[in-house]
Amino acid sequence: MLNTFKTLQTIKSSTVTNLIIYYLQKLPLVKRVIKDELYANLSGKQAIAIIVFIIRIIASLLLRMLYVGLLIYFPIQWLSGDLPKEIQWQQFVHIFFMISFLVAGVSSATILEPKREKYVAIKLFRISPDAYMRNALVLRYLSFFIYLLPVMFLFGRLLQGSYLQIILLCLLATLWRIATEYMHLKLFERTKCILIKQVGIVWLVIGLGYLGAFLPLYLSYTPPTYKLLLHPLAFILIGAVGGAAALSLNRYRNYRAITDAATKRDDPYLNVGQMVSDAQKTSVGTKDSDYTRQSADGRNVNGKEGFSYLNALFFARHHSIVTAPYYKRLAITGIAGLILLAGSLLFQQQLANIQIQVKHILPFLLMTMYFLLVGDKLCKAIFYHCDISMLRYSFYRRAAYEHFYIRFIKVIKQNTVISTLLAVALTSILTLTGTELWSKDIAYLWICIYALTLFYSIHHLFMYYIFQPYTTELNIKNPLYHFISSFVSALSTIVIFIRPEPKPFVIFMTLLAIIYAINAFILVRKRGHLTFKLK
Repeated sequence: MLNTFKTLQTIKSSTVTNLIIYYLQKLPLVKRVIKDELYANLSGKQAIAIIVFIIRIIASLLLRMLYVGLLIYFPIQWLSGDLPKEIQWQQFVHIFFMISFLVAGVSSATILEPKREKYVAIKLFRISPDAYMRNALVLRYLSFFIYLLPVMFLFGRLLQGSYLQIILLCLLATLWRIATEYMHLKLFERTKCILIKQVGIVWLVIGLGYLGAFLPLYLSYTPPTYKLLLHPLAFILIGAVGGAAALSLNRYRNYRAITDAATKRDDPYLNVGQMVSDAQKTSVGTKDSDYTRQSADGRNVNGKEGFSYLNALFFARHHSIVTAPYYKRLAITGIAGLILLAGSLLFQQQLANIQIQVKHILPFLLMTMYFLLVGDKLCKAIFYHCDISMLRYSFYRRAAYEHFYIRFIKVIKQNTVISTLLAVALTSILTLTGTELWSKDIAYLWICIYALTLFYSIHHLFMYYIFQPYTTELNIKNPLYHFISSFVSALSTIVIFIRPEPKPFVIFMTLLAIIYAINAFILVRKRGHLTFKLK
């Protein structure tokens, strides 16, 4: 086991070291100093590997600190800083439970997680899948507990949580995550379903989980999670389940099938044509009926030429992947609107007493529309079914701005319909709860929704054309793309806790959307032919 552990650490360190050398060679001032010979310089790479190891430890602690601090502790201080520390600690436990137990239990699974390290260790180094998974699981959850504990001590003690409670909370989280690993494993055995790759289910759980975590805080309500989770019976139950899961995972003898399934789609060394075929059968898959539609050869492409004709033909012959996300979001918006409208009619008097205002809704629009509007999935579909082939030609790359504009028009048309339906639903609900239909607050709501529509419609396409994060192996490997995407997602969460006033918030978002759109068109026109390329 020790030899396997050393080998895995060597693979991980070598991979990170090579990536650092690769990206250093991309920097304007440094690339002349960093030569390719450094890849073969063992002494130099060992020195870098030691630095990387230390940085990884520090980074792991910082990530836990950012997670617990920014996502749990500071929102509590912003929204309930005047409450007693005892109540704040109970809110802390509730949010931690919702995110680290429920959400992470569904969205994270080391066993079925697709990783390059897993492929290299098992397929290339021929390490036994059983030995690899046992080492990976031990390292994952031992480090999870070790890194989490000091951070929880820091923020937990600020809220006057006892040392014993904090230790129990970290231990329960670790045991529960081990239990969910086993649940993911058994689900795959029975159904061949890799739950963490079911994007719709995962994001639904994330959305509901975060809503359940922060809504009580926003409404100044303290759920009884603290009493239930830290009750001795809960510790005995979770301890028994987690311990049994750990023993079962240690005794499991069929990890080869699990690792094969986890690395199959994201395997970086598979044949590209086979990967495209696999991708077509999944989230960006086409249907045979798309190619027999009358619109594929008829009215939708008549009178068009050049890139307008190419894109019209693409949209017609890939009708299912172009319109399916759009219709799903329309259906979600409509059904959710009807449910909320029915609830508003039934509890009209109670809601009038609560006095729901536009300023309560506006901060949630950033996150809501981030997930509700189309864009990201359409970019993937366009890449897999069109650009992955066409980017091999220089004339196509030179015309990046032309098809960027055509696709932007397509995206914003779809998003405008979704946004209008959302605006109508929210206006109806606010009117029932006492807001005047022609008030300035309603105007702020509509202006903000359309500003966010412009922002998110341009955002995904701009990121696609400027960074083009997809490789021919169908992976996303652009650090800056990941950073900006994470930043926008985090910003949509932070706004909820800042709770800005409607007028300055709407003005800011409107100006931001307009400036972003103008700069996006300018940058794509000037730089698109250089950045929009096959990797």
